[in-house]
Amino acid sequence: MRKESIKICTAFIEHRNAKAARTYTDGNGLYLHGHQIAQWDVTEHARGKRILHICFCGYPTVTTKERLNTLLRLLGFGRPFFTSKHQLYFGSKLRPVDDYETITIDVDLMLELSNDNTITSKQIAA
Repeated sequence: MRKESIKICTAFIEHRNAKAARTYTDGNGLYLHGHQIAQWDVTEHARGKRILHICFCGYPTVTTKERLNTLLRLLGFGRPFFTSKHQLYFGSKLRPVDDYETITIDVDLMLELSNDNTITSKQIAA
């Protein structure tokens, strides 16, 4: 993880403004070269939940991947994005990612499931 990425991603997680060479955050969105690569969901539907939307915005570059992997690692998810044979994947080789696809993550649910090996039907339905 690069210092620039850690600084910006930490500020984003804490909903603070921060700026570095190519990346900045207004506390709600995370921007790389002016493209919003991550955003907290602040709609009425998401009230009281930590729901994160992430997207490569058509630029599946090493830098974009590094910023998003740093963000997810700081949230406790490890490094879910990787590239193999020029194809971007999320989590496993079974889950290819399109350059413009938006991935939505319920942060609290994912952390709960990663700490508990037993998944109930109630958790799946939520």
